[in-house]
Amino acid sequence: MNITAIIQARMAGRRLPGKVLLPIHNYTSILQFIAMKFHNAGSKVVIATSAEPSDDPILAACGHFPIYRGSHLDVLSRLNDAAIHYKAEHVCRITADCPLVPMDLVHKLFSIYREGNHDYVAAATCKPALSCWPDGFDCEIFSRDVLEDVNRRAPDACYREHPTNYIIENPERYHCRLHESAKQYIHGPKLSVDTFDDYLRVWHIAQRLSDPATATAAEIIAAAQELA
Repeated sequence: MNITAIIQARMAGRRLPGKVLLPIHNYTSILQFIAMKFHNAGSKVVIATSAEPSDDPILAACGHFPIYRGSHLDVLSRLNDAAIHYKAEHVCRITADCPLVPMDLVHKLFSIYREGNHDYVAAATCKPALSCWPDGFDCEIFSRDVLEDVNRRAPDACYREHPTNYIIENPERYHCRLHESAKQYIHGPKLSVDTFDDYLRVWHIAQRLSDPATATAAEIIAAAQELA
């Protein structure tokens, strides 16, 4: 089964513009770190950014990876068009504000997706009713057929900005599986990068790990808790 990792990345941001090109561990940028992590794990990697001139630095920094440039605001169409352009049969969607998503969790999601009759599989995060992984372990898997169906059916601006919400909110149409954690981390640690404080926290966690690219979920959480 061909699963292509598509990393959403843009330079714009209200609280921390340019965060995707900030350095982490031994890598020149967060974006390069995520792309190399998935590449080294055997995934085809595509970076999906916008055609805005403000996102030109992403091309300059990561041009050795396939890059698709699409809509600035319509994230759903950008993701869909990137999957079509690079002939992705199945998509693993990652956002560039989640550099520490652990590969053992990703591989578990791959296994659930391959072995089950699911249209959509994701790590459960930020959902109080479930036993959640930390914010920042976000990873979603779905087929291109599902993505194209959502692109046709979801006209509202909120769905165009948050592409997979339509899938989760329509369980009668899509068979979804949210993979829960053995422990509840809804209240932290926060491992996504929205502010400079978030970036410093993630940077220090990465420094504590011998290899943050291959670190397990348990190792990353332990390092985060040591800093708390």
